[in-house]
Amino acid sequence: MAEDTLLYRNMSGTNGWRNPISGTGRTGFINLVQDFAALNRKNMRHTDNKGYPLSYVVEVEAIGETANAHTVEIFTAPETWVLKNAVRKWHAARNMMLERVGQLGQIGEYGKTIRPYLSVNHATLGIDARPTLGKLNYETTYTGGGDSPSYSEATSAALVDTGMNKGEWTYTEIGSTADSEDDTYGMPDRYHLVLAGDHSTDDGEAGSRHGYQYVSMMRSYLESRRSASSIIQTTDGGGTIQAEPNPLVNLMSDRISVGEVKEIVQDIQREKPPYDAFTATDSNALATNDALDLVSKCLLSTTTSYLKDKEVIRVPMGLLHVRASASGAVGAADAKTPGIRVRLLGSDNCQGCVS
Repeated sequence: MAEDTLLYRNMSGTNGWRNPISGTGRTGFINLVQDFAALNRKNMRHTDNKGYPLSYVVEVEAIGETANAHTVEIFTAPETWVLKNAVRKWHAARNMMLERVGQLGQIGEYGKTIRPYLSVNHATLGIDARPTLGKLNYETTYTGGGDSPSYSEATSAALVDTGMNKGEWTYTEIGSTADSEDDTYGMPDRYHLVLAGDHSTDDGEAGSRHGYQYVSMMRSYLESRRSASSIIQTTDGGGTIQAEPNPLVNLMSDRISVGEVKEIVQDIQREKPPYDAFTATDSNALATNDALDLVSKCLLSTTTSYLKDKEVIRVPMGLLHVRASASGAVGAADAKTPGIRVRLLGSDNCQGCVS
């Protein structure tokens, strides 16, 4: 990539930053995929054409100033097998949706892959942070005429900070049939996708219709998975390897301890995962399911003496939630926030687990 660095310096409301933190900071969302695409005038994607989610490796640097100490904390979706499988499954489901209306092969370059929000909060804010550009303004004056005109060029303003003007970026929308608790079928539902966190429902006028405004890709994937059979999880051995004598098992083991081994296998089969099990029936899934939470990727700090701090992180799907604040109260609210420089180092497929 030709241009690999973005600077977010002016954290004002007009540049997409919201919710001042106790009057000393800002919070907002950064879509690196959109911003690097605008910077390089070239489309970039959250996934590849087969639906594998991409993880962007970036160096994040906080740039402070002498009046205040600053902190910058950055959150992303967790780079786990849940995210990887959820995005793949939704990519396939969206292709099926387009194929049903005969449009799968007719989608243009910018609509081939999914463009999700990071969370419902990201979606409801309705705006992404804008990078800062240094714009040089020149004035050129021409004099004379004929074959040898003369001209002079002067800088009217040395440097003007301005927010980047981006092109269109449409977040993915899905059309499907709404769930219904009565015998009414065929009621349409239309919603946007968010990567992590919870759903946002919109039941509308019909209380029996379960519609959505935003659907969490990760939660919906966990809800769609076939959990282990309840029979396997019982304590009476039902559905697990049989404890009764089995000549074949005995012959293959050729040990007098085969009965004990089978009991051990039963215990192993009943083991639960080393993390909180997802509970699909929760009305507020975020309350009890850590799998849907954003994760903190880095915490950068600057002081009035040490003005810079940086770290290299992986950003699944290129979506960031940023909280930037100052310890002091010097200057206006927007001025209290530090600058954030993001340098792209590379990208690869999201990893399902850490080995």
